[in-house]
Amino acid sequence: MAKKDPIYQRYMAAADADSTHAKNCKNCVGSRRCGAGQQLWTAFEKAQDAHQQRPWSERCR
Repeated sequence: MAKKDPIYQRYMAAADADSTHAKNCKNCVGSRRCGAGQQLWTAFEKAQDAHQQRPWSERCR
């Protein structure tokens, strides 16, 4: 099951961290991000790419 997959968990944690930061940061508006917000977004993108690049059968174990 995907929820136990560490790559999926890292992907979801990065999404949550980015979302939480964006909601609380006055400097992050739309696609414009502060330095910390940009780092969180980049971490999210990398985690998402790692998750999506694996074959579907590996993602759905």
